[in-house]
Amino acid sequence: MDPSAYRPISNIPVMGKLFKKLLYNYIISRVEPKLSNNQHGVRKFRSCMTANAVFSSFVFKSIDKRNSNCGALFIDLKRAFDFVDPFLLLKAMHEKYNLNSNLLALLANFCLSRNFQIRIGNFTSANYVFNSACLQGSTLAPLLFMLFFDQISECISLGYLLFADDLVIFTSSTSSTDIVCNLNSALTDFNAWCLKNNLVINFSKTKWMLFSKTSCHTDDACQVSYENVAIEKVANFKYLGVFLDERRSFIDHFEHVFNKLCSATT
Repeated sequence: MDPSAYRPISNIPVMGKLFKKLLYNYIISRVEPKLSNNQHGVRKFRSCMTANAVFSSFVFKSIDKRNSNCGALFIDLKRAFDFVDPFLLLKAMHEKYNLNSNLLALLANFCLSRNFQIRIGNFTSANYVFNSACLQGSTLAPLLFMLFFDQISECISLGYLLFADDLVIFTSSTSSTDIVCNLNSALTDFNAWCLKNNLVINFSKTKWMLFSKTSCHTDDACQVSYENVAIEKVANFKYLGVFLDERRSFIDHFEHVFNKLCSATT
């Protein structure tokens, strides 16, 4: 068992949760106009459905063009919430979102020098200091992560969509070679941004797909990769709850829903 695969959930007092909900409402009302239109997480009138609708629209429009294909890169981050640097987050909230100094001081107190214990059964550990901007279980964590991650607009030139830490980058062309080159360039630029901001791409879980109305194959020498680490090309992928396939037939998703309904009624 890998201990790093487990993410602790913070047990926050009720009054703390209420106060953070007030902070959440205050912050979102001031940053909403400045958020990227590609961000679909924790926002009014946006959801997994809207992100999937925008992505599907791009794919269908791309493959409906004569001889055109669409490539998509689904990027996974290692423990994204845990690795958000509180100082970089506060800097972004000051420079990009122009939040006032009193609020930033309050958030600094929220993010820095937290004491925590681990409880398993009857065992309780010693106190540890934990500096994290996005504690699992906190009402503010998804919002703070969204504000931090929304900055990737400065490094990605292709189309992309965000939902919390789910990122998909996509492009289209009549040449599969051009698609791969564009995705490789976007991956390099995004990884440079991650290194600058203390985030880590999980290359083993990052996948890419090539959508086409007809069978479209890429040469073995023409694959999405980063520094000789090949990104796995898949024929099927689950994106925000929807099973995608290369032809966008939704057969895999239909079978998944059908099997769930069958198991629920038997």
